[in-house]
Amino acid sequence: MACITEQDYKIAKRIEQEGKSCVIVVNKWDTIPNKNQQTATYYEQDVREKLRILDWAPIVYSTAIAGHSVDKIIDAASEVEKERSRRLGTSILNQVVLEAVAFKPPPRTRAGKRGRVYYCTQEMLDYK
Repeated sequence: MACITEQDYKIAKRIEQEGKSCVIVVNKWDTIPNKNQQTATYYEQDVREKLRILDWAPIVYSTAIAGHSVDKIIDAASEVEKERSRRLGTSILNQVVLEAVAFKPPPRTRAGKRGRVYYCTQEMLDYK
């Protein structure tokens, strides 16, 4: 079953490269015969496998012509926007980086010294 096309993959790749927000909408859900919970699980696995680079994006099943699940799409988009605009404090970021460096230290230079991280801060993003 060809749920994800090459064009879908190209768009997903561009979304990831440009750091954009995304909601994956599986349209024409009404055309799937004998749907049940396993059907949705199967489709989600297929989409997640083929669009691995967007594994963080929510998936909404919809029927555009009938207007089904429009409210779910809007809810998912609102949640994505909320997460995208969330700011993390410098102390939280520094703690995460300290733990990461403790788990895997930076590489050594040619002189044998390790790189050091002094502090981290979150960059302000332009959503345009």
